[in-house]
Amino acid sequence: MPSNTNYVCFDCRRAVRKPKTYRQAVYCPQCGRRMLGLSYKLAIPKQHKKREWAALWRLIHEFRQQQHLQHMDWWRQSQADEVAQLHRKLQQTPRSLRSEKQVLKLQQLRQQKRQWRKQIDWVHQLYCENGQ
Repeated sequence: MPSNTNYVCFDCRRAVRKPKTYRQAVYCPQCGRRMLGLSYKLAIPKQHKKREWAALWRLIHEFRQQQHLQHMDWWRQSQADEVAQLHRKLQQTPRSLRSEKQVLKLQQLRQQKRQWRKQIDWVHQLYCENGQ
């Protein structure tokens, strides 16, 4: 028998358990908002324990921020690798054989890389300023 997954509503501090194989969205029976799916291994506090609910929310929020930052770092590195690979390919091609299309593509990728770097640096700065 498959294990259950906890679904929680932080607004109402309610929890519902559904089978792991349940593939539909779960909505809060009290307020009707979509509930957040959590691991069955996390201890869900009782409804009246506000501090424990706040601590659980902070834990999940920090985890998701960390996952987001790690994904952005990976994505930035993959984009840099793509630009470097195209640059190497263009360097190996004699200038007389380079097409305008290739040169334009390289310029576009470099511009995108600069924009992504600015966006990612801004997000990192935002998280660091908030102490998160």
